[in-house]
Amino acid sequence: RFTPEPGRGRRSVVGLVAGITGPGQQLTLATFRAPGLTHPARPASVHVVRRRGSIRVTWRRVPGAVRYEVLIRLADYSQTFRVVRRPRAVLTDPFPAKAGTVTVDALGLSGDRGSTLTVRIKAVRPKRRPRPRHHR
Repeated sequence: RFTPEPGRGRRSVVGLVAGITGPGQQLTLATFRAPGLTHPARPASVHVVRRRGSIRVTWRRVPGAVRYEVLIRLADYSQTFRVVRRPRAVLTDPFPAKAGTVTVDALGLSGDRGSTLTVRIKAVRPKRRPRPRHHR
């Protein structure tokens, strides 16, 4: 058994026959058509939690993916980008008061990119502090 290199096209399995009498001879043993590149699937079940100055993103593992790209875009056009190996990422939240989107996509072994999944994130409201009471 063997796994052909990625990419489509016609391939050959070549054997080298060596004998005592002299140099070896190459024989084509088989030919086959290699399948084309397969793109990783889209990440599923993306969950985003904003808490304590960070954005935690988790999703389900994609079969065949070796890395994932995570992009956070906020309403003020600020962006944070990370490439991670595991199906989770924790990024610092630059502006918690701004809404935005989180985009996740999977990368295959040969660098091919699957389709992306985008999730909206809401702005975090600052906690209201009680007003000090003035006693008269």
